[in-house]
Amino acid sequence: MDGTRMILVVCEDPGRTGTWTGWLEGSGYSTMRCSGPTEAPCPRLAGLPCALRQIADAAVVEVQGPDQQQLHGEVGERGCTTLPDDGTTIFVAAGDIGARATLRHPVAPTDLLGAVERALARRAQLG
Repeated sequence: MDGTRMILVVCEDPGRTGTWTGWLEGSGYSTMRCSGPTEAPCPRLAGLPCALRQIADAAVVEVQGPDQQQLHGEVGERGCTTLPDDGTTIFVAAGDIGARATLRHPVAPTDLLGAVERALARRAQLG
């Protein structure tokens, strides 16, 4: 990598993913995309580490509230919220997911970019 920070965006909605990655790339970040456990086998569902998350400097992860998970049967998303977080994951929630929510929908570009900057600063502290 050439010093550009890599941000993983985990979101089921292709439009929202495109918007968020556009904001990030427009600010000089490199991005990777993942739709989560709904379209492809997700190693997190098997309790394994996510290779994408391991190479990303920070992650933006959209999660559903418990009421929406039960409605849609999307239990796989819970894996993202139960990972030990070192402060480099930004959770974006449409509903209440408790203390883990970092941002709420709708997200403004300045809010998302500010949260990414804080996550990267945290990563730098961790070494």
